[in-house]
Amino acid sequence: MVRFFKTTHTYEHTWEDVSYAFLRKYPNPMSSHVLGCDVIERSVDAEGRLVSQRLLEKTNNKPKLAELFLGKDKSNGFVLEDSVIDLKKQSMRTVTRNLTYARILFVEESCEYT
Repeated sequence: MVRFFKTTHTYEHTWEDVSYAFLRKYPNPMSSHVLGCDVIERSVDAEGRLVSQRLLEKTNNKPKLAELFLGKDKSNGFVLEDSVIDLKKQSMRTVTRNLTYARILFVEESCEYT
C-alpha cells in the first residue's frame, strides 16, 4: 500500500529566519523525542549551495499498523535528513526518511522552502 500526502503552509517569517531555524532545530528541549543529531556531511557544492546530511536518533511510538508486526514497545530509531540550501535563489529542499524498519515501513518526507 502506497500513500501520498501533500500540504502547503506559509510561514509568517523571512526566508532567512525559516532556513536558520531548520538548521538549528535540534537539539531542542521542546523535542525530547529526538535523542541525538549528528552532522554526517556538510559541504558547499560547485553552485555555491550548502549541502548537508544529518543522522537523527529518535524515540517514538510506532504506527498502529507496524505494531502488529513489531510489537508496541517504544524503541529508538534512526532518520536520515538531507538538505540543500541555495542562498542565491533563497530556496531550501529537505528530504527526510527513516532508516529503522525501512524494509517493513518506509516513510519519506520532502519539503521545499522558497
